[in-house]
Parts: sequence; C-alpha cells; structure tokens
Amino acid sequence: MKKLKYIVLFVLSVVILQSCYDDTPLDYSLNGNEEVVQATLTIPRDFTAEEDRVTFTVNIDKTFDSDVTLVVELELNDRRKTRKNITMPAGSTSIANFIYMPASDGLYSFPPTQSFQDYVKVRVVGILVDQPQEGVLYSISSNEVLLDMYIQLPEILEEGGISYVFVWDTNKTDDYDIISDLSDLTSATGNPIEEASITNASFSDGTYMLSYNPYAIAAVSDVNYLLFIRVTNSDNTDTLLKFTGTLDAINNDPGAIYDLLSFDRTTVDNVSTYTFTQLED
Repeated sequence: MKKLKYIVLFVLSVVILQSCYDDTPLDYSLNGNEEVVQATLTIPRDFTAEEDRVTFTVNIDKTFDSDVTLVVELELNDRRKTRKNITMPAGSTSIANFIYMPASDGLYSFPPTQSFQDYVKVRVVGILVDQPQEGVLYSISSNEVLLDMYIQLPEILEEGGISYVFVWDTNKTDDYDIISDLSDLTSATGNPIEEASITNASFSDGTYMLSYNPYAIAAVSDVNYLLFIRVTNSDNTDTLLKFTGTLDAINNDPGAIYDLLSFDRTTVDNVSTYTFTQLED
C-alpha cells in the first residue's frame, strides 16, 4: 500500500510569478571575457507528455542588483523545442515557473503505458542582466534534466480540480472502466485510455474512491496499469502523481467493481490536504 500526501493552498489572492513568454529567444551570445553564472534547474517529476506543462525551479549562484532574465529551453529528441524567458527579481537567487511542451505533431502512437526514455531535455541556455556591472559580460552554465515522454497525461484545470488518466498494458480490445462515487470521475468510454476530471467547487471534503470494472476482458494473466492524477490548485500551480501496479487476473467479473485508489480531502483555513492511498498494487 502506498501513500502520498501534500498540502494544496486554495486562496483568493496569489502572488503571480514575474515572467514573460517570448517565442523569439533573447540574443544571449557573448564574445570575449565573461563571468559564468551557474544555474541549477530542478523538476519535481521525471516524465511528461506532448502539450504538457512542465513546472521547474531555477537557482543561480550569484545575486544581482537588477532584474535578471533567464532563458529556459525544452527540447525533444526530434529537435522540436520551446523556449521561455523568465524574470528573476533583483536580489533573488531562485525562481519557480513552467514551460509548455511543443504541440503534438500527430506522429506518436506508441502504447499508452510505455514512454520514450530520456526523450525530453530541459536546461537554462541564456542570461541577460538588466543593469550589469560595467565592463562585465555574463554567460550561463546549467545542468540538464531529462524526462521520459508518455503519450498522454491528465488535463490542467484552470479553475482548480482533479483530473486523471488510466491506461493498461493489454490488447486494445480489453475494456476497463473507472467507477467513482464522484460521478464526474466515472469514465466508461470503451477506449484503451480512460480519463475524467472534476473541479474543486464540485465536491466537498471527505473520502472518495476510484474503482475499476473489467467490462470486457480477454486477459488471462495479471495486467499492468498506470494511473496518472493531476491536482490543479486555485493559483494554477499543479502536482502530478504517477501510480503503477497490476490488476489481478482473478478480478475479471464484468459485473463486479474492484477498488483501485482512495483519496481524502480535508480543508482548514483555505488549506486543503489530500491523501492518496493505492489499493490495487
């Protein structure tokens, strides 16, 4: 049994990260003598998907008396890439932000439980100091973070809420449905990917269940599955969780419902705590 717990803040007013997005990267090329700024980029997960939003934190080893613009680049092995310019306020050495994966090109159709290993590379590639020290040029050195790429992940709910994607590793004709005591989270499409979402305003504190129904199954052995859950907070930040496990081959009664995962939500002073407990692993 596995448990994951974290705090989600629901507030009416939030501090918006100072950032800007520009399809045209900054001209950060330098010539001659420069001072190297070391950037350390961290990402709280090791996977993504096409059109996903990747949250990151950048730390630098120097402080500046003026704002600093950093250029963050996300590149796929097929050479598609996106870049984002983010502004670090004067005196700061750390900033959190996000960058989007490139739009889907429609070419990927690999099984939804599989991923391209280390297919995405994220790093800091440029720096521009608004008011640099006279006679000093700056360049950036950064680590690279590698991410696996899946075919699909849960959607981001701008108004805040929970979304999921459930996939399994058997013949495409096998049909598992997801059943929940929250009707918005029930998904019975007949597709090899089941997904659903619910906004925070649509349900109250309590304990809820995600279960599965083997509606039409040909598999005679245990089945591997992936369950991705994304919680989008009211300040538009999000947390993405991945659960892996197996569905027991003996649980094949098309008229039965088997528990998969439960979650508890409690809210005190606009702070909501979610606890997810995996039941089928």
